[in-house]
Amino acid sequence: MKPVLIFENDIDTLAIVSEVFEYDGFKPISFKTKIPLSKVLEINPTLILIDNLLDNGLGSDLCLEIKSGELTKHYPVIMFSANFKVEQIAAESCADAFLAKPFDLYDLLQLVNELALKPV
Repeated sequence: MKPVLIFENDIDTLAIVSEVFEYDGFKPISFKTKIPLSKVLEINPTLILIDNLLDNGLGSDLCLEIKSGELTKHYPVIMFSANFKVEQIAAESCADAFLAKPFDLYDLLQLVNELALKPV
């Protein structure tokens, strides 16, 4: 199974998104907080899904850190948030895509599969 990193501090959203990923053949690995880039490299995810509000800071900061890192910038990142400026937040943090909450689970899967299958 292909690992997918999910950064989400809401347990209900996390449970639903994780189940959808498992159904689609991915292995969800979740965190409620930002983690060091060394841990991201260790996991070597197929894709990263980041909510903007995390328990220890902003997901947009984590996204920018991932996309600025020489060894991590190739990982596809989807920002998702209920913030009405999610598109702007995603663009400023160099995310590959964004989803506004609430979102359709089929839209999430389509986006995930497009990015996960995109050549590096």
